Amino acid sequence: LRGDLAQLAAPGQGGGETAELRRRAWVERAEVRLLTPGSDAGLRVSLHPLWAPDVALDEPTRRLCRVAMAEALLGGVRVPDAWGDLAREYLAQVLDTPSGAASLAGLIAQVRQPTELRVEPFVRSRTRRDALAELLRTLLEGEQGHLYTQGRRLSVSDLVEPTPSGKVPVNVLWMPGLGDARTQHRFVATVLSDVCAWMSRQGSSAPKLLVYLDEIGPFLPPMGESSAKQLVLRILREGGLHGVCGVFCTRNFTEVDYKVLAQAGTLVLGRLGSTLDKARVRKMLPSGGGFDAAGAAEMLTTTGVGRFLVSNVDRFGAPRVLQARMPLTQHGRPWGEDEVRKHTTEELRRNWS
Repeated sequence: LRGDLAQLAAPGQGGGETAELRRRAWVERAEVRLLTPGSDAGLRVSLHPLWAPDVALDEPTRRLCRVAMAEALLGGVRVPDAWGDLAREYLAQVLDTPSGAASLAGLIAQVRQPTELRVEPFVRSRTRRDALAELLRTLLEGEQGHLYTQGRRLSVSDLVEPTPSGKVPVNVLWMPGLGDARTQHRFVATVLSDVCAWMSRQGSSAPKLLVYLDEIGPFLPPMGESSAKQLVLRILREGGLHGVCGVFCTRNFTEVDYKVLAQAGTLVLGRLGSTLDKARVRKMLPSGGGFDAAGAAEMLTTTGVGRFLVSNVDRFGAPRVLQARMPLTQHGRPWGEDEVRKHTTEELRRNWS
């Protein structure tokens, strides 16, 4: 879920014979699909319908997903603080109706006149309902309106579907077409919501999906309990039971709730940049058994490129130092539309449409 990862579609050159063998194996086994919300450069995806609730989902999961979608929508408009929480609850309520889930236009109509609600609406004031509907309409009329009207609905079931060639699908979300960072973050939150809903329906722990999210900071802020944060927590705590693994990365501990990251099964720690980071790492690493957590944290302040400390108590007890091999991709300038278009073949487009 990051622009420069689009370069997985074109592994770089160099590195000797071993690297060349790895590149060949990658090309033979992986089908990289560049998904482009808000753009036709790659495989266009959308949020139309807004979401498709599965009747088999338990109510806590359904509610978490509805609230996440409501927060994502409200993040794109300016709702008065005085009734922001009420608006979120009301949107989550309307999203549980057939028309509200079908499209943004249907949601707006139900917000204004909630004919499909079976209970009293959270927002009883007609004036406030009209005001909220008008705010949401700006999402349809703005430059991001295509996100809610054009393109194939982003679906986890589609993302894990085997390709015609039998390769493993590798889906990369390229999001510059969505404009500013806030819009991109809201879109990612809806993806995490879909992942949680999908994984709740899986019947075994056999590996099925790997979610990689670079720069997790906006979704795990040190303060607050957003629905996006709850979604990441759900994946960390329960993903393994349903065959879903999450790889969540950050370059700055100060931007994230490190207590949440500490719940991960495996921690991979690279170079630390501050005294505060060292203190937090000491708390996250296991103590006892002869392992020197303070010394390990100090070592990470001067560690070299590609050298990491890996901690997984259940797998190998005390943390271990790991030297990573060089990546296949060469992460220089993030790709633009021209590069994405060049590496999205006509065969991929036919299979996606």
